Amino acid sequence: LPLHLSIASQPTDTPAFGIIPLQVNLEGPNNKVDTSANYTSLGASLNTISGGTGAKLFSGSEFAFKDGVATDPSGGGNLVMQLDTPGTYSLTFAEVTDSVGTSIPATAAITSAPFKIVPVHIVVTQQPANVAVNAPIAMTAGLEDPNNNVVPTGFQVFSQLQTISGGAGAQVTGGISVLFSQSGVANFNTYPLAITAPGTYEFVITFQFQGTTVEPTVTTAMFTVT
Repeated sequence: LPLHLSIASQPTDTPAFGIIPLQVNLEGPNNKVDTSANYTSLGASLNTISGGTGAKLFSGSEFAFKDGVATDPSGGGNLVMQLDTPGTYSLTFAEVTDSVGTSIPATAAITSAPFKIVPVHIVVTQQPANVAVNAPIAMTAGLEDPNNNVVPTGFQVFSQLQTISGGAGAQVTGGISVLFSQSGVANFNTYPLAITAPGTYEFVITFQFQGTTVEPTVTTAMFTVT
């Protein structure tokens, strides 16, 4: 074959917002990676097979080749691509240009195998307990797929206080927002939360992806501050 695109590692089913495992190479004759290739502008487009209403492809739609392997826009690592909506999709790659912007007509578009994006949900893995006013409130949350497997991410997680009863003038101190660790745990105990007035409360836990709050949220069990 002449110079051509090849999907060396096909995408597999991935949790929503997770990085889709994928590798695209530029290959020459005998299907060997052209390690001299540092071409720019590999275009990526999303094909929706089922579901996926309003789906958005994140982390850019153009990538560069480094030593014949498509990388993220910063030039480090393999492709970094994420989708926000459950559904079944494929990805089409095309538009290879050389380092001076000249098209390489020998390369044809190539489409990946279908893959699924599965939904994720937040779980409260350590519920808040009854505490005294201004005492630390221990609480952790996790992000899981439909099979309750932890999804490693770096997303930001927020806690919002809801007053059930009492709580006049109550304020929350401590770290109301934390990051999911790469093990998929949001540990609010790093900067413990505390409440300044007695009452009965609950927290609503949300997470954000690129500045947008993602549904559904989750609500903790009720607890009392005395």
